[in-house]
Amino acid sequence: MKFLHSISVGSLPDMIEVTKDCRTIIAVIEGEPYMQGNQLVDPLGGVTLIRFSSTDLSGQYQTKRLDFSGFSAAEYEARGVRFIYKENGNTFARDLEPEYVTLNEDETIAYICIQENNAIATVDISNFNTARITELYPLGYADWSQSTLDASDRDNSINMKSWDVYGMYQPDTIKYFKLNNQPYLVTMNEGDAKDYDSWSEEMRGQDFLLNNMVDDDAVDPVFKDNLAVVTALGRLKFSTASGKTPGSEKYSSFYAFGSRGFSFRSATDMSLVWDSTNAMETVMKNNMANIFNANANDGKDPVVSTFDKRSDDKGPETEAGDVGTIGSDTVFFIGNERTGTIAIYSVKHDLTNPVFHSINYGGNLTMSDSWEYQYNVRRIGDMDPEDIKFISARDSPLLGQDLLVVTGAVSGTLAVYAVIDDDGTGTADPMDVLLRKLFDNGDGDSDEFISKMEFRTFIVGSADLNGLCV
Repeated sequence: MKFLHSISVGSLPDMIEVTKDCRTIIAVIEGEPYMQGNQLVDPLGGVTLIRFSSTDLSGQYQTKRLDFSGFSAAEYEARGVRFIYKENGNTFARDLEPEYVTLNEDETIAYICIQENNAIATVDISNFNTARITELYPLGYADWSQSTLDASDRDNSINMKSWDVYGMYQPDTIKYFKLNNQPYLVTMNEGDAKDYDSWSEEMRGQDFLLNNMVDDDAVDPVFKDNLAVVTALGRLKFSTASGKTPGSEKYSSFYAFGSRGFSFRSATDMSLVWDSTNAMETVMKNNMANIFNANANDGKDPVVSTFDKRSDDKGPETEAGDVGTIGSDTVFFIGNERTGTIAIYSVKHDLTNPVFHSINYGGNLTMSDSWEYQYNVRRIGDMDPEDIKFISARDSPLLGQDLLVVTGAVSGTLAVYAVIDDDGTGTADPMDVLLRKLFDNGDGDSDEFISKMEFRTFIVGSADLNGLCV
């Protein structure tokens, strides 16, 4: 761990990406506000590029900081990019908070997710000296009147309904991929509010009523009544920075955080190609109903008591993911923060018709025990999958085995899973196959090696995804 450099890149770097030649680092600078005494300070968010003279990073380097100072607030707000915190003369460039970066295949374009502002920026990195942020794209809104969601944590049940409200996509992780030679992004639409010590944009539906903030002339009376009911829309969290009636301080539209799933977008103009709508909540309802919208971050609480507790917020909180190729399929691994689950989808040629395979959980939950206890004894893993990395069989260290690496931010774990392409024949136990690959001494007989070691094996969901912890 030899020290090489200390490089100042900006306030709160949230992510880094490194180009394949190991000479350029892209640092995403979130620039989240902080308190300095009684004053809220909002630094510039942006991107810092670091270009090294050698691939071992030991030589000279150059840095270039890029921000959004040249972007017009009026123009981009009119297009749909959110300008949220406007207090104390705050600027549009300071309000933008970049979160995640992914690169196109030839590493000439960086796509920067700006989560809270519900936008994606493109950065031309083809030439270090002329690198610049080229455009800022609004992502639009999910219309929950055309789908269903569970909006309440007070009904103690799975109660998915259509409501005349919107969801801001606000992705966290974004990944670039190509299909049929066309460039796309898959976005994991977690959602996030700006919530500071001195100011917050979050407000529950019932509080809009209590504070006389609903436009009676523009809001349907039945909808308004539902804002008062805790088992309807009263508990759902909305933004106070969006939805005001033009020329008024009252609200006629209501925008919740995130869209509770994932989307495919054109990497050319960020237009929406396909969205999962209510698929993630439906998958949980049909396969893992006992932890539907559960909150594993409530560590000391029994698992059973956290059922449905995130329905009033962002639901499953789809946060992390990756994309890879297995056989002729493009496969998507979609991680949900609050339940620690990973869903697997694939497409062959039609991006508008992905196939759901399974949803998987790293461990063996006991509903009566607390989440925290089960972390400590490693009965469960991967709570809050913060990042996911697919390793193809071609690049795998395990004898041609596709792998999935998952970081669990809450559980404090790093897990490596074998990804099994289950053809349904049931001819072999995939974990047994993997163990024999790992411990075969060359004569094809690995039994004696297995018998001398103790394993804790996490069998996750179906045979599509299995984990090994030695």
